[in-house]
Amino acid sequence: MSYGLQLFSATGALLLDISDRLTRVHSTYTLTVGPNTSTFYAVSGVANNGTWAVMVGSLAGFVTASIEAGGFRVTNKSGVNATNTKVMLIQL
Repeated sequence: MSYGLQLFSATGALLLDISDRLTRVHSTYTLTVGPNTSTFYAVSGVANNGTWAVMVGSLAGFVTASIEAGGFRVTNKSGVNATNTKVMLIQL
């Protein structure tokens, strides 16, 4: 096993074997997103290939985020400023 996680019971029985890539938080951002706008944020190394995810932690439903080649896009679907919008970029 080159990387991953294995958990064993006290008797040595394998309980959990995760040999896939472990998820990690790459970076976090606090953004202000203008009303009815969509903004692209460039992040070196990000690819739209299923190995990255982005999550929005405030104004769920009104502010969304998506991965694109070279970064992520945040969209505010409301008519008001979305101040202190928390965004987390995750590498899967």
